[in-house]
Amino acid sequence: MKDHNEEKLRLEEDAIELFIHISRTDRGLNYRVVAKQESPDYVLADESENMIGVEVTHIFYDSEEAKMLFGRSDKKTYELEKLDNFIKELNIALKKKGEKGNNYKFDYPLFLLIKNASPFWGLSDIEHYLNNLQVPTDIYREIWLLTKDNSSKWYLVKIY
Repeated sequence: MKDHNEEKLRLEEDAIELFIHISRTDRGLNYRVVAKQESPDYVLADESENMIGVEVTHIFYDSEEAKMLFGRSDKKTYELEKLDNFIKELNIALKKKGEKGNNYKFDYPLFLLIKNASPFWGLSDIEHYLNNLQVPTDIYREIWLLTKDNSSKWYLVKIY
């Protein structure tokens, strides 16, 4: 289980670094990490020392895709993916993080950062679905999607 936890921490660190970088380069916002913790995953500070909590999650098409990407699957081929199933997984992740966020005790705004880890679906595939997602608006002040789009460039898209 240690490897899985280390992998999860590396994925979260990568996502928060991308969030900070894109926020700075594309939006002119300068965040820095104040703390890495369990709930929320990160506490960031802006230039005025205002704190925000950031809960980080990753979405895959399904658990088999995740296993294949991390080299833990015995499968040699993979079934054809359907966009509807990916959007369903995104909504499941939003629901889970909404439920988890209800248990947080904090004195600062909370953001949710979702990193699309699926290599098959990019921004142009999912952008017209973003307005119809089931977002937990009572918990998170902002919800962000970190995703690629048929290239190596990452995009940071505000969902809420």
